[in-house]
Amino acid sequence: FPVHSMGWVELEENQVAPHNMSETIADCISTLAKNRNDLWNTSETWGEGKDIRLLLEGDTLKLVEPRNKVTLLVQPVSKMRVWGVGKEDHRDFAYVARDPHTSKHKCHMFRCHGNISGRAITNALHEMCNKILEEKRRAQESVSKTAQPKPWSDIMNTPPPPSAKQQKKTFTAKFVGSTDVNKPTGMDMLNKAISKVWSRGGPKRTVLIEVTVSSIKITDCTSQEVIAEDRVRFLSFMGVGKDDSLCGYVMANGADSFVCHVFQCSPNAATLTKALREACQLRFQKCLDAHPEAAARIPAPDAEKSKDKDKVK
Repeated sequence: FPVHSMGWVELEENQVAPHNMSETIADCISTLAKNRNDLWNTSETWGEGKDIRLLLEGDTLKLVEPRNKVTLLVQPVSKMRVWGVGKEDHRDFAYVARDPHTSKHKCHMFRCHGNISGRAITNALHEMCNKILEEKRRAQESVSKTAQPKPWSDIMNTPPPPSAKQQKKTFTAKFVGSTDVNKPTGMDMLNKAISKVWSRGGPKRTVLIEVTVSSIKITDCTSQEVIAEDRVRFLSFMGVGKDDSLCGYVMANGADSFVCHVFQCSPNAATLTKALREACQLRFQKCLDAHPEAAARIPAPDAEKSKDKDKVK
């Protein structure tokens, strides 16, 4: 991609928190675009602000000086925290990564030439990430096929294998963002939270969601950063939004403190929310199995129905 560097800006840690990333990258693009109105101000730019080439090769992003073929930067895509495009000028592209020398996060911005848009770069990055994930998945499958099962030397001391229902379920989705909510349950609350997070706009990270009977783990597919790891026991509500590709779940973080995580799924969010519901049901059943005295105090549904019928009579 033919581009020129618009510069970079250092970021504080609070600016790269998951719920701030969309606003942060939009602000950086706006700030750097204004600062580069002076075309002669080429300090803190790659290639002194001249034409360079942005290449996506293997699993890296490279900046190359086209005249003498000098490589200015090699940035592993897995180390990129987030990327996005400009709202005011469609040619703008930026990404955030930690500087290996200063350990500070920096937002690097570029402007594409001609009719090339920043979205073309982000689309190419997403394709690269999907290819990397597919290669990892195939590698894991080949390892699991060749792995030898452990011998059952003592049937009494060896735990039984987990049932199919207890095995980990994985999904890929777009992480739209998170927001605080004022109560633990309710579709009105969930729809408002989804609308609020969706209206922020900006780039949406591709994430891997791992659901088990005890936890929900969200991992950034590009940077391998763990965005959240929630206990199922603290999940208070989940549901699909008015747009069936959007869904969210609510976690209790403390007394009167709740946060809603929002995702965009393809083609719809039904399978993810179903897995979350099954995890909650299995978790509840495990609690009952561990505390039979509590289970005995829960009336059977049929008994409740018969009581209601008696009252009506």
